Amino acid sequence: MCMSDSQVTIKLTSDEALVLSHWLEKLQMTDLSRAVDDPAVWAPIHRIAGTLDKTLPELFAPNYDQLLEAARQRLRPEGCAPRPYPCIRRRAGTATSNPTTTP
Repeated sequence: MCMSDSQVTIKLTSDEALVLSHWLEKLQMTDLSRAVDDPAVWAPIHRIAGTLDKTLPELFAPNYDQLLEAARQRLRPEGCAPRPYPCIRRRAGTATSNPTTTP
């Protein structure tokens, strides 16, 4: 079966799309020799990033940084700081790993 004619639809919330778009932009602007080990990966990365760029008016909003941070806050698990990953939750002076985010 030839899969080159098949299409896949990915549905994201506006928050997910905004956060993913920002991450993809950072990914494309950095040295990716460690993150992208196969040149074939670039085609879908560019296609997804381009689609997001065309559909997200927030990217051009004067308050983009605030919109992005608000989206990140809504997507993070409750009580989870931006880093480190996986989420480390601190309770009463101890750190416990969130098992739902551990690979």
